[in-house]
Amino acid sequence: MTQQSTVINFTRGVPANDSFPIEEVVDAARTALASHGPSMMQYGPSLGFQPLREWLAGWQGVSVDRVLTGNGSLQLIEFLCLHLLKPGDVVFVESPTYDRTLTLLRRHQATVVGIPLEADGPNLEALEASLGEAESVKPIWQPQNNVPVDEERAQSLMKLVATLEDDDDVQSVYANFEVDDETMAKLSAA
Repeated sequence: MTQQSTVINFTRGVPANDSFPIEEVVDAARTALASHGPSMMQYGPSLGFQPLREWLAGWQGVSVDRVLTGNGSLQLIEFLCLHLLKPGDVVFVESPTYDRTLTLLRRHQATVVGIPLEADGPNLEALEASLGEAESVKPIWQPQNNVPVDEERAQSLMKLVATLEDDDDVQSVYANFEVDDETMAKLSAA
């Protein structure tokens, strides 16, 4: 009698082999190459293959001019660092955070501040301690994501975002939380 063992690979950034949708990728590649083969094989625009960008924009419900594709997350993070960061800029990240992202941020001389992550999002006390308390916020965009928050937490997060928006050194503020439409309407009216 032999005993089978299951090995779980905890190496960073390495997904499980059985998580890859091989057949779906083969089908998608075959379909894309059949209809766009020559243009896919040529050097393309720096923003990425236009039909893929259009599909991604539709899937995410954003305009195509907001979609940039790359060869992986680190290449895209590098693009963001090159275009948005100046030495000494402060970047807030979830803690723990992927170490390669931290390496890129530090290579661009950003000051990285880790905010502990809890089951329902960032530790707001730690985030507020790092940012300072804001008095108000007016939301203008609601990103699609997978971290739902209740009204009280949404209000606290929006006040913290306002602190950043009021800082002349901050150009853009992005949040990764899902707030239902009713709560957003209440917060927008306040």
